[in-house]
Amino acid sequence: WDVYNSYKKQISKAAKSNPLGAKEMVIKANKKLEVIKEENANFLAQSRKLIEVSSPTKINASISSPSYREGVEAFSRMVSIPNLKDPINIVDAPPESQGRSFYNLGSNQVYMGVESSSTVIHEMSHWLEEKVPGIRREVVDFYNKRTKGEDLVRLRDVTGNKAYGEDEVTRTDKWLHPYMGKEYKDASEILSMGMEMMYENPAYLAKNDPEMFDFIYSGVYRDWE
Repeated sequence: WDVYNSYKKQISKAAKSNPLGAKEMVIKANKKLEVIKEENANFLAQSRKLIEVSSPTKINASISSPSYREGVEAFSRMVSIPNLKDPINIVDAPPESQGRSFYNLGSNQVYMGVESSSTVIHEMSHWLEEKVPGIRREVVDFYNKRTKGEDLVRLRDVTGNKAYGEDEVTRTDKWLHPYMGKEYKDASEILSMGMEMMYENPAYLAKNDPEMFDFIYSGVYRDWE
């Protein structure tokens, strides 16, 4: 992004006095950014390999669209739970969800508002937290430890995003995103956001919140009965 923004400023400035030079700069910038994009993709692929479990969990999943399969397969490679027999159904979200994905507690149903592997992993992690009591207990303990003494605040206030409802509250802690501290009665965003970040960029998570990285890695990347 630093390279992109730097080129953007240079091109914008050059376009006013030297349009031809600006066009040549665009070509040069695109070539440079393609190289960076490829390097980033290779680094991410290697990073994901490092966090895969030796005994992936076999997920009893039914999906409504092939576009969700990559997320399910990636999730299975991140979790080692031999006796996880509960089924999970991944279907398109209804129109009234307005593009938001969600998991209904107790339903084994994930509703997808977008085609995104990381979102599949996020919502499946809600399902996993519900189905494995041991994981749920550790999540609660971790959340309470990180947010001890903190007051609840509205997500729309701390993020500036008015799409969050008036009743959506969080404890901000030092989470990489305030949504991670969202308050629920019988669930959390700890495992779901942690697993999503672990998939999207494990190196970033390890560098910027090593405690969260260690919790996800030690709490989920092991055999659970």
